Amino acid sequence: MQQVFSDPQVGPAVRFSETPTVLNHSPPTLGQHTDEVLSGVLQMNEEEIAKLHRDGSNAFHA
Repeated sequence: MQQVFSDPQVGPAVRFSETPTVLNHSPPTLGQHTDEVLSGVLQMNEEEIAKLHRDGSNAFHA
C-alpha cells in the first residue's frame, strides 16, 4: 500500500534514482512512544509515569 503525504518532510530519508521507495506506514504521532521511553530508557515505574500524566508534566502523552 502506498501512501501520499502532504507534508514534504514526511518521506524516505534518502531517494535513489533507480530504486523506488515506499512508505508502508505513517510516522509516529507526537507522544506515541512517551510511556515506552519513560519506562524503558528512564526506568520509571508505572506509578511515576501516572503521576507525570496526572500532574500535566507530560503534555505529549498520546
